[in-house]
Amino acid sequence: MPEKILLVDDDALVVKSLKRVLETTGYSVEVANNAVEAISKAAMLDFDLVISDIRMPGDNGVIAVEKIKKIYQARKIICGFIFISGYAEEDTPAHAIRLGVDKFLYKPFDNAEFIRSVTDELEIVRKERDLKSEPRAAVLPVSHKTEELKQKRRRVVITGIGAVAPSGIGKEAYWQGLRTGKNCVDKITFFDVSLFPSKMAAEIHDLNPSDFISQHSEVKRMGRSSHLGVAAARLAIEDSKLNDKLISPASVLIGSATAGIEYIVPEVRAMERGGIRKMRPYLGIAGFGGSISSEISRAIGGHAASHTISTGCTSSTDAMGYALRQIQFGFSDVIVAGGADACVNEGILGAFCQMGAVSTRSYDFHKASRPFNKDRDGFVIAEGSWIFIFEELEHALKREAKIYGEIIGYGTTCDAWHMAKPCPSGEYTARAIEMALEDGSILPEQVDVFEAYGNATPINDSYETAIVKNFFGQHAYKIAMPSVKSMLGHPIGAAGAQQMAAALYALTEGIIHPTINYEVPDPECDLNYIPNKAQSGMFEIAVCNSLAFGSKNSAIIVEKWHEN
Repeated sequence: MPEKILLVDDDALVVKSLKRVLETTGYSVEVANNAVEAISKAAMLDFDLVISDIRMPGDNGVIAVEKIKKIYQARKIICGFIFISGYAEEDTPAHAIRLGVDKFLYKPFDNAEFIRSVTDELEIVRKERDLKSEPRAAVLPVSHKTEELKQKRRRVVITGIGAVAPSGIGKEAYWQGLRTGKNCVDKITFFDVSLFPSKMAAEIHDLNPSDFISQHSEVKRMGRSSHLGVAAARLAIEDSKLNDKLISPASVLIGSATAGIEYIVPEVRAMERGGIRKMRPYLGIAGFGGSISSEISRAIGGHAASHTISTGCTSSTDAMGYALRQIQFGFSDVIVAGGADACVNEGILGAFCQMGAVSTRSYDFHKASRPFNKDRDGFVIAEGSWIFIFEELEHALKREAKIYGEIIGYGTTCDAWHMAKPCPSGEYTARAIEMALEDGSILPEQVDVFEAYGNATPINDSYETAIVKNFFGQHAYKIAMPSVKSMLGHPIGAAGAQQMAAALYALTEGIIHPTINYEVPDPECDLNYIPNKAQSGMFEIAVCNSLAFGSKNSAIIVEKWHEN
């Protein structure tokens, strides 16, 4: 049966030409001359692809596509979309990004280019439909590494946890917040949000940087991300009971997506108001993402590698994966690793508002972060730092350190597809999870906890759920899959570390945190998200999953530590 395409354009000549090309290629084509007609036809028929001109009399093509997407989402119809435009309008790419439309073509275009775009989009539709089909056994079978290879690698454990979170300062405060399902989302107080469509965040109010940074001049010249990172690193070292002699040869590997931006934005405004002399000289240092790892190294006296990993929302997961490899292969014995991001500022929030990525549920701040709900409408911006002491096992045992868990596997991939949404096939997200399981010699059915990325965007939550169901098969329904972002928002580059600290709580204390604000179940999101109340249990293995703009996927696995 030929695939059905809806062609929306008010130009009769364009419609006639494109319809002929599509039908010659073998597609079934319906035509609409305006947005109202297009919406009416979509309400009655299930199309595989909608191709719409941007500029038309009355409602434009953007409105048409937006309404058709809502109709199809309600009916669970997976459809592709392509925008076409009579000339290169500046806001066409912005419209496409906001609506999750990957392709837009500018007239005039040749027939070969047009058909290639149609073919590519329909192939993506087929892959997405396959991903969201009935759950089945793991898509990618895990082929275990040999024992010989595994024995050559050193084992890596976590011996210290430092948390600076909206729910409190320190590991115990963070874990207490997880246990009680503490909601940390509220109206933004750091700046005026009257002109922002999104007005809420998870802010940290009880951090005094001077408690962790002795000199006031040092506090002034650091960005807030560095304040958070230094504080969490000091707390992690204190928790680990490492002395100065053992810290000196330690490396620092920190994941941060936006570090420095919070310092740059006000300085640029100062320059605009009064010229270059109004800018602080510290900008040349604090404005760079690399400064956060250097500030931590300086604060703790760590003289080995000092690197900031910046890969978007996978940053801290990748930093921990890098730390795992460095210790496994003998480059380090002790690494201070994790993430820190101070994302609650005008520049970052404004950018995400323009993308349509953040929640606009401003009438009910506390319930704005609602992963896996049918009425979710975007993530809530946040800040925080979660930093760990990664240590070689024998090194930790020799000094009789407390061990919270063993890091056993890491995998990372790139869809190499779209900068703002995951590839609908899901194959490379699944591949990252498979790589992590294979790296740790773990079978899918051994996983107890899947710390979800769960950022509460309409696309990502159903996508991540489909990945888990397809990869784990029926075992997916036995896995605990909570989202910590429901309580603490999305700290962007620090999100993976936020999840790791929550996973360690489940493994060490036997309590899995809830996904709060779970009120309106989505039929496409039907797994065990631990709704609204924490649950106790015996948990052995947790996967922390991360996705990022730029088509990035990363997963890291932690296993419960048994003293014997």
